[in-house]
Amino acid sequence: MQNKARLELADYEAESLARLQRAFARKWEFIFMQAEAQAKVDKKRDKIERKILDSQERAFWDVHRPVPGCVNTTEVDIKKSSRMKNPHKTRKSVYGLQNDIRTHSPTHTPAPEAKQPTEEELQEQVRPPGGAPEHRCHT
Repeated sequence: MQNKARLELADYEAESLARLQRAFARKWEFIFMQAEAQAKVDKKRDKIERKILDSQERAFWDVHRPVPGCVNTTEVDIKKSSRMKNPHKTRKSVYGLQNDIRTHSPTHTPAPEAKQPTEEELQEQVRPPGGAPEHRCHT
């Protein structure tokens, strides 16, 4: 029972197979014959090798095939599609300025130089409320 459930195609997989059959209608017989030949070669392998190859193939597809409804990054460039959907989108930068994504690429815009705070500025930041400077003993 488990083997039958494992070998059956899910609904979305069956739909994808039907779509591929329509797309490759002229070559489908050749593809099917190649698959049968590969299955015969697989049957000649010993049981342990077949299990290893089967688990490797399932692991590959678990990693590389997204579930339905998710973006398949192997077929769609996410950055390109987001630019196409929102060509004039602006975003607020960390400096509070409005940047147009198309014109200010982070690879071409030089980063502003960060000014190191002076010792007085640092002491003001760590000074306790009340304004009195903190006295420390150096031992």
